[in-house]
Amino acid sequence: MSVNWASLVCPFLLPVSFIWDLLSLWTLKLRLWRCRGPSTHGARVESVQEQVREWQVSGKGRKMCTARPSWMSISQQKLGYKDRMYRVKVDLQDILLIDGKDMTVTVEPAVTIGFLNRVLVNSGFTLPIVPELDTLTIGGLVMGGGIESTSHKYGLFHKLCVEYEIVTADGEC
Repeated sequence: MSVNWASLVCPFLLPVSFIWDLLSLWTLKLRLWRCRGPSTHGARVESVQEQVREWQVSGKGRKMCTARPSWMSISQQKLGYKDRMYRVKVDLQDILLIDGKDMTVTVEPAVTIGFLNRVLVNSGFTLPIVPELDTLTIGGLVMGGGIESTSHKYGLFHKLCVEYEIVTADGEC
């Protein structure tokens, strides 16, 4: 007997997916409205630096990764691949500045391209390279190459960036 999985799964997944997207969008809009990013950015980067320094002391040779749950990753890795790694909480998901004069935007690595694109379009701007998956993060696009349908003309996503702020493996910035 053949089971029609779509008829069983879709009535559950579509509403759950819609509610998740709605909650995520409003959470990000609330963060932007509160505008806490620029005033707390330094302290949040220091928190990441402290966690990296702690990894050096108590990491016991384990690889380091972000504490983002593996089910949220756009990856072909098996769920649970982070279980044996040292997890660093990276609470850096704010848009810090949109500079219309210099035509730059300053963002933290966990900002999603979907949210950034919505904010920029509402401000009268856009990026030349906008990947189709809204849930990809800016940090992920930079580290993973970030190819998109206009990349043949404008290059890979990391080529858009004019400056990076990086926490190194020794906890320096």
